[in-house]
Amino acid sequence: MKNNIQKYQQLLVEEESLESFDAVLDLVTDTFLVEFSATLENENFSDSDLIDNWVKGSEFYGEVNKEELYKILNRNLKVKEKKEINIRVLKATAILSSLPSAHPFTEPSNNIYSFCMDVLILFFHHSYFGLLPKIQSRDWSNEKSTLLHSFLNFSNDVPDDSEKYRIRGLVYYAIGDYEKTFSFFKAALQVTHTDEHDYMTRLQTLWMLLLEMHEFKLALELLLSLYSSITREHLDEFNELIRHTFIEQENFLKKVRKHSRN
Repeated sequence: MKNNIQKYQQLLVEEESLESFDAVLDLVTDTFLVEFSATLENENFSDSDLIDNWVKGSEFYGEVNKEELYKILNRNLKVKEKKEINIRVLKATAILSSLPSAHPFTEPSNNIYSFCMDVLILFFHHSYFGLLPKIQSRDWSNEKSTLLHSFLNFSNDVPDDSEKYRIRGLVYYAIGDYEKTFSFFKAALQVTHTDEHDYMTRLQTLWMLLLEMHEFKLALELLLSLYSSITREHLDEFNELIRHTFIEQENFLKKVRKHSRN
């Protein structure tokens, strides 16, 4: 366990990539013992119960043709690159959809529950920011849907509401549903106390989404509504968000004016 904690601390600062995904996958295997890894080593993934678990209950991409999914998950892919990424998708899906509710270590009464859940959240992080972009850049829609479904399933097992809502917001951001993304990012902020170390991170996530949507007025209104609750420790950082809201708005308006002249 001590070695795993050291690995976890090192991986916390790793930049997201396929290599970091593989390293966190190794940590998950070490943390949750070898009986689960034996299942992961089966590249065919022909267990119908696992596949049924992966496809049921999706709330955002509708009914899935199960026969087609069998083909996607079980075929021998001739393109080596796609096969390697596809296998990573299957492993991530198996872990995030099934492991949190199936493994005894993830029972809240277990004395190492907190660390196990931290490892799984780290694995989600590298799956989302390291693995998912490789799929999106190649427009592999089936693999993307399967992975996003597992993220949503995983969020149901995350005990911390702030983290749960953040994960759901990221899922809908990847789908392109900014309205639901905003709702979940806002919910994550609302359940996070201003004294918590994640508060400014949650606020910046919501603020950056509004800027990306070019909702500068809403971004400023959000910041001003929270001004009185900001701790002295975060005040300088908070004021910088206000300043950058005006800067980003002006830069956007300059681009609009330049485009209109052309």
